[in-house]
Amino acid sequence: MNHYEKKIINKTPHPVNLLVGDKVFTFPKADDPIRLSSEEVLSANIGNDDYTFPVYTVKYGSGNMPEQENGVAYIVSALVKNAYPDRPDLLIPHGLVRDHDGNIIGCRGFAQ
Repeated sequence: MNHYEKKIINKTPHPVNLLVGDKVFTFPKADDPIRLSSEEVLSANIGNDDYTFPVYTVKYGSGNMPEQENGVAYIVSALVKNAYPDRPDLLIPHGLVRDHDGNIIGCRGFAQ
């Protein structure tokens, strides 16, 4: 296991709470979250005689990614991380913690 110092910047549109022991570390939401470009094409309609629902094929492209910077890690969505699998500086919330209603209230760590 590696241990090293990093500045962690949240690049998601919502705050991220990291729950470690009895402490909560909150990373404020980003004013400029990373967004991926997307292109959607109607690929099918499914349903029956009473209703139909559209089904789209969505292709995601590049995003407004910051340059890699030594000593900096970015919290991003799984969608962004999957679009940039070779970026070791991207972290996604891992070990989600939910309240009694099932709402996500934080995470226990990060995944790369």
